Amino acid sequence: MKMPVKKLLLSMVATSLILTGCGGGGGSDSDDHYSSESKDSLANGTRYYYVNYSTSHITDKFKVSYVEVQNKQFKDLLSNKALNHYILTETKLYTPNDIAQRTIDLDGLTHWTLNLIGNVKSDWRLEKVNLSGRNMFDTVLPGYRQLGFDQENTYANARVFLNAYGKEKFPNGSSCYRIVSQKNLVDSLSFDVGADYEINQSFEDFDDDNMMYVDGLNAENNGLSYRYASGIWQSIPWSTIYDLDFGINPNEGTAVEFQNKLYQAEFTPNIEKKSAQEYKILGELLTTNMDKQKKREIQLRMASIQSGCYIYNETAAKSLVSLKALDW
Repeated sequence: MKMPVKKLLLSMVATSLILTGCGGGGGSDSDDHYSSESKDSLANGTRYYYVNYSTSHITDKFKVSYVEVQNKQFKDLLSNKALNHYILTETKLYTPNDIAQRTIDLDGLTHWTLNLIGNVKSDWRLEKVNLSGRNMFDTVLPGYRQLGFDQENTYANARVFLNAYGKEKFPNGSSCYRIVSQKNLVDSLSFDVGADYEINQSFEDFDDDNMMYVDGLNAENNGLSYRYASGIWQSIPWSTIYDLDFGINPNEGTAVEFQNKLYQAEFTPNIEKKSAQEYKILGELLTTNMDKQKKREIQLRMASIQSGCYIYNETAAKSLVSLKALDW
């Protein structure tokens, strides 16, 4: 597949960043009746829950899923199965048939190590938030009460949540965890091979284009600073551009030459990504000229960093799914 000429376009920062926020939404709703801290643990069988919300032009939905502690570790259905794509590091090439760990070591409730395969790991730091007495809606959908619902998507379930349960609070013993930072332990590149991923260009030309591309991105002054990098690992040439705060790869900015063909790739640098830094950058972006919808996306993302949740304990999750008018 022929890749188009590089353009100085970057996907909306608010939807590109990896960090996910969590906090105690609706803090002003707390009172003395709600003061009990949760007794979360790493005992085998303890479950923690993800509560996700998605919306489109057609429908919106909530989804609840859980992970269970076993020997101070989280696993899922993909743990210890084939990787299904290539991962390149300076010291090793992992192939699609290699078995990937895909596990999370729980060094503590607020310190996780995500193991993908071999030495491709990520260090996560989290913060525990007491949700007892906090407003449910403002925690699950932070910012929506203040910003309202736009015309871009349908918000049927979200409207039911606000109208029917907008004053509901989490019971005693509820808690959640926010991601404070993530740090990949090694630089790595992920890629697939096949016609759909092939770039109709020589590596040398792609690499030359990247050196000009990075200058253009930095000249845009969009709140992020970009770096160009290239090298040869395990006899495989690669070239990339990424931003220095979050490791975002701009469109069409990363490729590897594998078996004499050039393929699209994704570069993951070993930099620390901090939610506090993301919040700061997003706040700076709000001062620039942008359309109303992009501004709204940034404001929702900032609200999520301050008042949303990444993962909930069982008490908090059960109180949410008890809201029967919502389709969980």
